[in-house]
Amino acid sequence: MPNSNGFTLVEILVVLAILAILVPIFLLVVTHTVNLNNEARLRSGATLLAEGVAEEVLANLISVPATGEQSPYSWQCDSSADAHDTLKQITILVTWEYCGKQREVRL
Repeated sequence: MPNSNGFTLVEILVVLAILAILVPIFLLVVTHTVNLNNEARLRSGATLLAEGVAEEVLANLISVPATGEQSPYSWQCDSSADAHDTLKQITILVTWEYCGKQREVRL
């Protein structure tokens, strides 16, 4: 009966082959998750900035049209009136760049 202490070379090679496949996949998943988390954080920040600008417009602290920057965001605020000038629509656009692409939130 042969001595069965330890692992054979074939068993070690099989484990290394499995790890060689799984480790890059795991790293891709982690990288993608980090990117999604960063994008969500930036989108939340842009939404909060747009809401803050909207509150300032409604409190007449900012006259419309207006533009501004708050790193890493740029924002612009415009208004349009209906045909009878009884209603106004305020549009706030917040833009930023992430991963080489222009992103935006519009209120």
